[in-house]
Amino acid sequence: MSVNFCARLFAKLSPITATQNSSLARRTLYNMTLRVTAVVVSVAVYGYFYMMSNLEAQTKQQLEKYIVERGEHESSVFCWLEII
Repeated sequence: MSVNFCARLFAKLSPITATQNSSLARRTLYNMTLRVTAVVVSVAVYGYFYMMSNLEAQTKQQLEKYIVERGEHESSVFCWLEII
């Protein structure tokens, strides 16, 4: 790649500042895009951690229920053997 191409690409990707000759609409759209992106990312992160904590709690509940049922089953086998 040529240096000129990289410089033009970097200039296009660099953030728009107030010192550049850009329209008010372009700057406003850029700022709104940043804000909307920040909101979407923060909601996605919050949703991820919320779902993971709910799944973890549900898994713990199911595991505790399984442990109790397994203990009752094993003890019933031994109780039944004591009767015989």
